[in-house]
Amino acid sequence: MDKYILGLGEDGFDLFVMIFMGLWQAGFALGGLVCLAIGLLILVDFFSWRSSKHKYVTEAEIIGLRVGGMTIDKDQDSESQAISDEAEINTRLKQVAEDLAAKREAKPEGFFSKVFGNFIGLIFIVMIFCVPVAFISFGAYQMIDYHKVQNIGYRTQGEVVDHKRYSNTSGTSSYAAIFRFRDQNGTIWQEPERVSHNRLKFQTGTQKTLIYNPNKPQNFYVDDYWYNMTGPTLFLIIGGFVLFLLAGGGNKMAERFQRERAHTSAPQKKRNQANYQGEIYYEALEYVTKDGARIQTTTDSGSSSLNNRMPGTRVTVVVDERDPYKIRRRTMMWFWLGLIVFVLPGIGFLYLAFHKGISPLFLLIVAYFALSKGGKLVKIWADWQALSADEKAEKKEQFAIRRADRKDAHNNKPLLDKYAVRDRLRVYQAQCRLSGLFMFMISSALLATSYYFYPEFYQILISTPQEVLNLNLDKLNQNQGMALILGGIGSLFMLLSLHSFKVARGR
Repeated sequence: MDKYILGLGEDGFDLFVMIFMGLWQAGFALGGLVCLAIGLLILVDFFSWRSSKHKYVTEAEIIGLRVGGMTIDKDQDSESQAISDEAEINTRLKQVAEDLAAKREAKPEGFFSKVFGNFIGLIFIVMIFCVPVAFISFGAYQMIDYHKVQNIGYRTQGEVVDHKRYSNTSGTSSYAAIFRFRDQNGTIWQEPERVSHNRLKFQTGTQKTLIYNPNKPQNFYVDDYWYNMTGPTLFLIIGGFVLFLLAGGGNKMAERFQRERAHTSAPQKKRNQANYQGEIYYEALEYVTKDGARIQTTTDSGSSSLNNRMPGTRVTVVVDERDPYKIRRRTMMWFWLGLIVFVLPGIGFLYLAFHKGISPLFLLIVAYFALSKGGKLVKIWADWQALSADEKAEKKEQFAIRRADRKDAHNNKPLLDKYAVRDRLRVYQAQCRLSGLFMFMISSALLATSYYFYPEFYQILISTPQEVLNLNLDKLNQNQGMALILGGIGSLFMLLSLHSFKVARGR
């Protein structure tokens, strides 16, 4: 099979492009593997709870929500407990830092590993910020140049006489119409337009009004604002929004628009300023076992969501008969979370990383990490295999003890009654309105970008949707493949935004 090796093509990529493509491929490959691994673990766990012979389905009642990470007011009776928890966390963090410093002193990092590792980390950080900055710079430059020509330019009639084709090593082609026009001095020019597209926008012989720079007539534009500004505007919006999020703007906006309540619905409680940031909620459930015993327990998995978690609600749960305190809500959420949020994007990222071949720099990065980290992984596996049966059993028992301790920690968290949950639900609904707006903006930008790169797909989707099933993915170029992935992610964000708006409207 003829595979194209990125960076070594006949067009002769320079060193910067080779480095960029190698890191681009490494990033997509790493992201794809991580997403795929997380998604598969979630799906395996989901089906193990559904298919295990030791699990059975029953009904339970939510008696309350246990909360972790709760910010407690100084005037409340539980202030001392919050201070002791914070002191314990600080002590553990200090111990972890001391252990890490001791390891570094015991085994100094090699010069090559230190320099090369820091260099790779610096490259990744720079690239993360350079991508949105490059988007902003490109969009701003195009806008400034277009408005400059608008201010000083002359208008004339131009005719499309041919098309100039631009091709790259990924097999993608774009086309720019070649216009013939006459400037103010009577000189005839025949130049390609500055905007290229992945399809022919104008047929040969088409007449268009052009606006050109009188000092440099080959710098001209079709006299149509959005024809020239759609691309730069999208680049500017996407780059600015990504840079805004990377700079912490999302957190600032959440703090600015958070609806803090100066009242509470709980009876006989003084008014206080609500602050529910960072809280994680675990459901406290009560159910009756097969033997008729009444069990109260807390779920292991928590989240910041309060949707369908009001105390007094009857829910369907799955129980492990070997451990009646091990319980989970029976829901399809974990299946869709693993499949849509992790597995499918992971497959898409891996496809983008490897469908055109392998970069030499990517192989170098893989070799470096294999040599530097592979030995440690092999040693861990060899040490485990070298343990005796009694030692392995002891390790497993220690793991079970730590797991039981975590379970006890969940059960000892503060329990919220329905009044406290209602207070938090109001704030949660306000946050859903904000997050729904953000996700709607992101999905709109992703869908607009997807349409810009592959408008034919959406025309088929609207006019003859059944033809989408006959789409030949092998014949798609890189831009079209990227457009489909962006469209899928944008659709997901759109569904999430609609769900957030629905939750925000709930009572």
